Amino acid sequence: MDGGGLLVMLLGWSIPVYFVLQFMLWRRWDGGWRRLALVPLWGTVPVTAYTLVALAAGSNLWPLIMLFTLPLAFVYLLALVILKHLR
Repeated sequence: MDGGGLLVMLLGWSIPVYFVLQFMLWRRWDGGWRRLALVPLWGTVPVTAYTLVALAAGSNLWPLIMLFTLPLAFVYLLALVILKHLR
C-alpha cells in the first residue's frame, strides 16, 4: 500500500472513530471540557445532514464532504483528549 492509499484509509477510519469519540466525550466530560468537546458539532452536524441528503438523492460523491471535514474534527477532539490528560 502506498502513502496515498494509507492516507485515504486513515481518513475513512477517522469518521466512525470521530462519532464514537464525540459521543464518549459528551457522556464523560463536564463543564468547560464538555463545551470544548461539543464545538465540532457546529460543523459536523450540517455536514452529516448534507451527506445523508446527498446519499438519499443517489449521488455517487456523497462521502467526499465528510472525508474532508470530519477527520479535522477528529484531530481536534484527539488534541483535546491529549491536552486534558496533560493537565
